[in-house]
Amino acid sequence: MGELQQAPFALRLNVRVGMDVSWEQVRQENAAVVLACGLGQSRPLGIPGEEAGYHGVYQALEFLGRVSGGEEMAIGERVAVIGGGDAAVDCARTARRLGAGRVTVYYRRSESVMPAAREEVEEARDEGVEFRFCVAPVALDGEAGKVTGVHWQQVREAARGEPVPPVSGSDFFSPADTVIIAVGQEAGKELWDRGLSLSPGGALPEDASVAVGRAGIFVAGDLTGQGGTVVHAVASGKGAALRVHACLQGRQEGEDQAGKFLAVLAAGGDGDVVFTTPEQRNPRVQEPGLPGAERAGTWEEVRQGLTPDQARAEADRCLRCYRLVMVALEPGSG
Repeated sequence: MGELQQAPFALRLNVRVGMDVSWEQVRQENAAVVLACGLGQSRPLGIPGEEAGYHGVYQALEFLGRVSGGEEMAIGERVAVIGGGDAAVDCARTARRLGAGRVTVYYRRSESVMPAAREEVEEARDEGVEFRFCVAPVALDGEAGKVTGVHWQQVREAARGEPVPPVSGSDFFSPADTVIIAVGQEAGKELWDRGLSLSPGGALPEDASVAVGRAGIFVAGDLTGQGGTVVHAVASGKGAALRVHACLQGRQEGEDQAGKFLAVLAAGGDGDVVFTTPEQRNPRVQEPGLPGAERAGTWEEVRQGLTPDQARAEADRCLRCYRLVMVALEPGSG
């Protein structure tokens, strides 16, 4: 934060756009506006029983936030996690560390299209987490204000983004002491109130001028709906900066100088570019870690780091990033 306060731009904190300052005021006082407020609202399931407010039902962000904040969570023996992304796997592994004996992740599509990182899924399995695929929640059940389980229906395989057809007569019930909903996040209602046309997934195009019908509005980070990692967020921020720069210079909005640079490289001669086949590539060094049974019972660091020999082997996997390139663009192209 100290570095940000020393940076050559104004930093205004504790300001809620739409409440402390109007959206129109922000738009009128700036030549360009970048929306980078993320997807901070958990997406509901929209099934019966969800609105009952049963004790023991959590959204993923709420659950992880309370655990990381040091709150003691009594989650019982059986935990059902609904979702197939990294947050769902994080919740499942956290539940195991809290002492749950049986933790199951339920995902409505097949494992082959599950968005969670493969490494995370395998490590979760090693820690005792179970996975069930092609099942969709139908309703939450509870008694005396406490969740007792989830009603499910088997569905047929379908690609991501396509509807999942139910299998007739396949309903079943699984008891649970805790249910964690991890089916993604979406933009808060305040963005809808500002007249922004979000996609069904709660995202906006990177050039949000198309969505709002006014020039000079751009989007970065999770709000674009393109990946949800820190790497994606940083790359998206740089892309937004390029689009803002083009806009302020009067060039066509969305003209990407970085893309032009990459196109020049791709059209260049053979040079010293070397392409390797999969057989020629050295595999990534696998960082050693604690066995799954030990990981599930500790909050300590489970990665044990690389040995000097392993570190040297990993460093030898050269990506040829040392290669210098000079590109001359046409005059006036920036």
